[in-house]
Amino acid sequence: MPDIRIVQAGPEFAEDIARIHVAARDAYYSVSPRLLGVPGQEWDYEPVWRDRLSSPEHTVMTASVAGHLLGFAAMTATSLPDATGADVFELGGLYVDPHAWGRGIGSRLYEAFEAKWLAAEFATAVLDVWSENDRAIRFYTSRGWNPDGHTRPAPEGTTFIRMLLSQIEPLEPSRDG
Repeated sequence: MPDIRIVQAGPEFAEDIARIHVAARDAYYSVSPRLLGVPGQEWDYEPVWRDRLSSPEHTVMTASVAGHLLGFAAMTATSLPDATGADVFELGGLYVDPHAWGRGIGSRLYEAFEAKWLAAEFATAVLDVWSENDRAIRFYTSRGWNPDGHTRPAPEGTTFIRMLLSQIEPLEPSRDG
């Protein structure tokens, strides 16, 4: 495995993060022919990322190898937008340059997210994943994430699936009655 350096990003990382965001989106949306050319794939994400990276409410961890930024994980504390309104720690995005897929970058970024989540002492973490991104769904389910039944619309009639992960094991029913 290459020597992967993980650091917290500041606004100076916005251009590289935007580049990786677009490249990764293009790669995973390309598995669905109906999504080729969907508006938004050519958007300029740099100002969005510069704003997030300037905000104390958002944390973005980056991964680089030999000085080249190859991925990032964005996270923040939030509340579920449903009736529960539960406070959760959100993995807002984990993106790796497609040319670096399979090199352990995503796993290292995930470990950085998990460390931040556990340090923040939230019982539950949440993420949304595109329903047709089988690679990402396998990645998250292999780490214990489960869909909770909530979805939201995504491009061209597809959906984003909400997944949850709890650091507290469910209690077993008492046999004492």
